Amino acid sequence: SSENLTDYLEASSIYADDVHFDGVIALNVKVMEDLLKLTGPIEVPEYDMRLDADNFLKELQKEVEANKVPGENPKRVLQFAAPRLIKALGSLDESKRGRLIEVFVSRGRNKDIQMYFEDAGLDKLVRDLQVDGRPYEIKDNFSGDYLALVNTNIAGGKTDIFVDQYATLRSEVGADGVISNELVVTRYHKGQDEVEPWYNHLNQNFFKVFTHPDSKLSFIKGGEQKEIRPLVNYGFLYSEDPDLAELESTRTILQVAPDGYAEGYLEAGKRVFATWFNLNPGERHSLQMRWQAGRLAVRDGQNFTFVIDKQSGSEMEFDYALVAPEGYYWSQGSSDIFRYRSNSLPSRVVIELTLREKK
Repeated sequence: SSENLTDYLEASSIYADDVHFDGVIALNVKVMEDLLKLTGPIEVPEYDMRLDADNFLKELQKEVEANKVPGENPKRVLQFAAPRLIKALGSLDESKRGRLIEVFVSRGRNKDIQMYFEDAGLDKLVRDLQVDGRPYEIKDNFSGDYLALVNTNIAGGKTDIFVDQYATLRSEVGADGVISNELVVTRYHKGQDEVEPWYNHLNQNFFKVFTHPDSKLSFIKGGEQKEIRPLVNYGFLYSEDPDLAELESTRTILQVAPDGYAEGYLEAGKRVFATWFNLNPGERHSLQMRWQAGRLAVRDGQNFTFVIDKQSGSEMEFDYALVAPEGYYWSQGSSDIFRYRSNSLPSRVVIELTLREKK
């Protein structure tokens, strides 16, 4: 996405022909709120606006949604706000500069800051620091399981900030080593009492579950099928993006049934199960999936790695339980069930376990 973004910017009429971008730094709203806590409020007189840590998101969303003018950039307000914020950051005293560094370190670990650079050395640096946004790479000798949950708001207004998400994953290693998973994701739309229509709006969410590449879906309950009808002939007007074309070529329909719908992809070296997971204001809804994710060698001393990648900007409660095969236990915790729980996931969780035979 960052590579495409720099290509689009360089091809646009906004910049001169000789302008070249060497990288992209993406900041989530939470980073901006932390920065405004350090600088204090900033004035944007062009829009008669005073931005602070408490109103930053709502004021910008109000400007974007309520004051749309055809043919104009609705986010132009950022062109005026950003330079003033940068100037305020440059004026911080010595004590606050140390806190500024803490903001960037903590937010980088939380995946609220992501970086991309064309330079190979810088690219390696941000990759080693895990602030490059790339998903975990599953190598050929990987023994374990993987999960990432990705929500994509498509024409769902600005409802994401009013949607809470809870996920539980129960995994069990059978006597034959097959890893069986059951995932339950519950989402709750709390925007029903908001006055602004872009909050009190249907949350339209294309939901993707990234799993081990050998995974096979066996059951889904919840999720919807949505027919996409192009308004124009895009093939005639636009050239095809090769990355998207490769992704779409792997698409398969996995289940079409009254109780659930799922389609599958191969993306970033993972098997992806996807569906539409929509919520009306005030609605709480759950999605349940079951799948088998490869096979583990059942023997004393066998290592098992579980990895969950967090989606940038997405917070959720996560509960994980892993059941060992009969006659075995996990040395970490000395139990046949290993548990992990978090109310706020870091950018990536890597859990290393060892299987031990009961004597």
